[in-house]
Amino acid sequence: MSDDDRMDEMEGIIEDKVQSALKENNEQLLKNIEGMINKISVPIPSCSDIQEKPKLKRKSNDEQYRHNAKVMAKLEDVSTSLSSQDIDRARVSVIEAKDLIKRRQKLIQLADGSELG
Repeated sequence: MSDDDRMDEMEGIIEDKVQSALKENNEQLLKNIEGMINKISVPIPSCSDIQEKPKLKRKSNDEQYRHNAKVMAKLEDVSTSLSSQDIDRARVSVIEAKDLIKRRQKLIQLADGSELG
C-alpha cells in the first residue's frame, strides 16, 4: 500500500468522523431548539373562551373586558405566528396590540381628567 493510498484512506476516515459528529451536533441542536420553543409556547386562552363573557354590571367594566379580549386576540395571533415561524405577521400583531393598549390608555386619561369621569 503506497503513501498516497494511506493518505486517501485516512482522509476518508477523518471525513466520516467529522460528518458523523456534525450530524449528531445538528440533531442535538434541533432537540434543544424544540425544547426551548415548547417551553415558551404557553397556550393563551382562545378568543372563544374570552367572548363567552359574563354579564357585567358597569359599562366601564364591560368596555375594559371587550378591550382585553381584543388584546388577547392579537397576542393569540402572535403566538400562532411564532409557532409557524411567521415573524413578520407576529411583529404586525404585536404592533396592533400595542396600539390597542395605547388607545385605551388615552381614553382612561381623558376620562380621568373629566369631571364626569
